[in-house]
Amino acid sequence: MSKRVVYQIDVVSGPTAITSLTILHGIVVLDCWLVKTTGAGGPNTSVQLQDGNGNNISELMDLNIADEVLTSASILDDAFTTVNAAEGLQASMVNVGGANTACSVLVAGFPTPTP
Repeated sequence: MSKRVVYQIDVVSGPTAITSLTILHGIVVLDCWLVKTTGAGGPNTSVQLQDGNGNNISELMDLNIADEVLTSASILDDAFTTVNAAEGLQASMVNVGGANTACSVLVAGFPTPTP
């Protein structure tokens, strides 16, 4: 039986950007959530989990929340939840207006049988 793995993508505050994460083995994504870090966010800010090809795995998660608050993705697109190691994972962050967007995106799942 495969053990569950958790990956963390640390997003720094700044303009709209993509933060990529290299993974050593493929993963079937089961859950995705974020923890707001370094202060409260602001309006018109969000982050979304994607595979390395830019396909959206989760819906947009709002960053207009207080520091240390957790927000979970309520939708995972099953067409893109199996990610191979060559693709990797990425967090696509949108910041319209210069608010604090620092957060950690956490991704839980099971390793795939092959990389």
